[in-house]
Amino acid sequence: MGSRGAFLPQGGFSEPLKYQEIGKIEGVKVLGKKNSASNNLPERANTAAAYVACDQNGQPKQLRVFERRFPALDIDFGHSHHHGMSKDDFHVHEYQNGERSNVSRALTSAEWARWGKVIEKIQEKRR
Repeated sequence: MGSRGAFLPQGGFSEPLKYQEIGKIEGVKVLGKKNSASNNLPERANTAAAYVACDQNGQPKQLRVFERRFPALDIDFGHSHHHGMSKDDFHVHEYQNGERSNVSRALTSAEWARWGKVIEKIQEKRR
């Protein structure tokens, strides 16, 4: 776990860690941010394939999937972007050249196969 810009390409950290593990969902770390009201996820991952963030009420709000330490997908829930999906539908924002797309889409069958168990547990926690 790290923080934005904290991991140096040559190795090591330039500043103390800003996130702490507050739980796990199906083996995926649920992160809380130290000393901050913001519960955003880190923009780099050192060893994890994904992290989960919670909202201010402690409810899971996002699953961020990483490829080669950089964000590849954000799987969001609990809100809608009015693309034919309700606020309860899980939807994906892809990263292109390090930037998160504002356009959302439904999960593919491969994404459901890979992340379905995590999403099921998140749904249980949100009930």
